Amino acid sequence: ILDGPEPTTLAPLVSQALSALINMMSTDQSTQVRDTVAWTLSRIVDLMLDNIDPSMHFQSLIAALVQSLEASPRIINSCCSALGSLVSQYNPAFDDETQTSPLSQYYSDILKALMTVSERPTNDGNARGAAYQTISTFVGCSTVDTLPVVQEVFITLLARQEALMGMQTQLVGIDDRNNWNDMQINICAVLQSAINRSPSMVKPFADRIMTNLLQLISASGKTSGVIEDAFATVGASANALEADFNKYLEAFAPFLFTALGSYEDWQVGQAAVYVVSDIARAVGESLSPYAERIMVALIDILRSPVIHRSVKPNAIAAMGEVALAIGPNFVPFLQTIMEILSQAGSMSAQANDVTLIEFVWAMREAIVDAFIGIMNGLKSNPQPFQGYVGGIMHFLAGCYADEERTDQFTTSALGLIGDFGDTYKSAVRDELMQEWVQQAIAYGRQRGASRSAKKNAAYAAKVSYRRTKGLMSVRRA
Repeated sequence: ILDGPEPTTLAPLVSQALSALINMMSTDQSTQVRDTVAWTLSRIVDLMLDNIDPSMHFQSLIAALVQSLEASPRIINSCCSALGSLVSQYNPAFDDETQTSPLSQYYSDILKALMTVSERPTNDGNARGAAYQTISTFVGCSTVDTLPVVQEVFITLLARQEALMGMQTQLVGIDDRNNWNDMQINICAVLQSAINRSPSMVKPFADRIMTNLLQLISASGKTSGVIEDAFATVGASANALEADFNKYLEAFAPFLFTALGSYEDWQVGQAAVYVVSDIARAVGESLSPYAERIMVALIDILRSPVIHRSVKPNAIAAMGEVALAIGPNFVPFLQTIMEILSQAGSMSAQANDVTLIEFVWAMREAIVDAFIGIMNGLKSNPQPFQGYVGGIMHFLAGCYADEERTDQFTTSALGLIGDFGDTYKSAVRDELMQEWVQQAIAYGRQRGASRSAKKNAAYAAKVSYRRTKGLMSVRRA
């Protein structure tokens, strides 16, 4: 009852009423009527897009929605919702190969109208915020033929951010500051979408992006929302620039280490942990000069009784990313990190504490990911890690025996087992022959398992078969 009628029941009604609804958006003089119609159209686009014929309705529908972006904040919110649903369903996000879509011809007009709304000096009724969110969706879902339009939006917002930075000394009172923060957060969200959508498009603007972000982080003080989005944009930039991000490390590092120590403002700490992983993947071994301070900061996060516990699994995963990035340079940290991970892995939860159970498994999944990062980081010289294999396999066996084990844990564990067998070969034969390993492989191969689980199970089975086959040959001889 709460879900309402089935789409198939509503389809004839929608088809019959759609043209009339679109016409009312443009012609009805009542604001209340147009408000209701805008909401109705947003629900139709969201839930029943298949009933909208692009050749018949797109032009009039989009024209009505764009025209109504000049109306009241409530109507603007509904129009933004409809436009966002339209583009997100028609255009696959971040698909570099999609050349065009039925929406391409309307991109310029839609984004121009949305950018006009985003220029409003205040965010009455969240109209400006809705416009920015919809711009971000259009940028993220843009097809190849619309990238020139997206680039124009990107450059405009980059300039807008620079102008805002010049206005910060003119802010008077908390309302001005909150409004300034809100605009900076929204701009960062759109910049992230553009960077993720087309790294090559934004690379020429890298210096401007990072200059703005460093100034923004410096000016934001303790405003966590601004710092979070600025750090997320730094992370997106690192992913786009890869090794070229190295030239910004020295300037960014002081802000990173300060944020990693933000225990009470844990969202900032979380953002810093995420960006550690992003930068590690981007710059690789160039992270080595900063590795010691990063590892100390991550260890302190794990030991802190103050920081929100949701940060801790991500801190563990970041350790693995750092290990993978700096390779053999991780060896000096190996003993300390393995002791920390052993302590973290010993955590358990009462059967009736659902929240703690979820946290424990998040920790265990992160620990396995960290082991994988360390293992692959030391691939060129795996000897220092070999002495820990027995203890790790004991940890994996105990976790696998837990009925609450997650699919993600089993999938990652199978990948790690495959890495052990592939790297250490006959030296880990006994570990690979354990019964629980074969049970885990069978679990990963079962019908209904995820693609990654099946892939890792096949990997583990392959190396396990090689090792056990070798042992059987020796015994027959």
